[in-house]
Amino acid sequence: NIDRNIYRGTCNFIICVLMFAAMFAIHKISSRKKDPLIKLGRLAPGQVVSLVVISLGMLGLVVTYLAIANKISEYFQPLDQEITEYRETVNRFAKTPQKIIPLWDTLLYVFTLSFLVPLTEEMAFRGVLFGELRKAFKPWIAVILSAIGFGVMHGLS
Repeated sequence: NIDRNIYRGTCNFIICVLMFAAMFAIHKISSRKKDPLIKLGRLAPGQVVSLVVISLGMLGLVVTYLAIANKISEYFQPLDQEITEYRETVNRFAKTPQKIIPLWDTLLYVFTLSFLVPLTEEMAFRGVLFGELRKAFKPWIAVILSAIGFGVMHGLS
């Protein structure tokens, strides 16, 4: 009986930790006698800089995509409904007054969405899904199939 509008940070954190644990277990089981699905290693400073630049570039693409979709939605009613629904889900304070939501839950929400969700998605899609597909298909086919899986999961309403 937890109100997800008030304790969204706590709910997301618990779900994310459980999913990460499940992906880690799958990784350990599937890597037992084979090449590990996820190969951890140190990144060189140049690689870190490249990752930051790529991340900022992707953020720019997402912002551009949303701006274009917002403009198109002025003329296309079904897209306008989707954009409106997206805005409502992004703005967690839309229906719940801010004074009711505890500060610790807001901080947990930001931490979860900023760090745990991307880490779990990487473990699921790039680690487990891509790793398993790579064993069955050529690398470029595995990339395309895992990208389609990622897109489908993010396209679900």
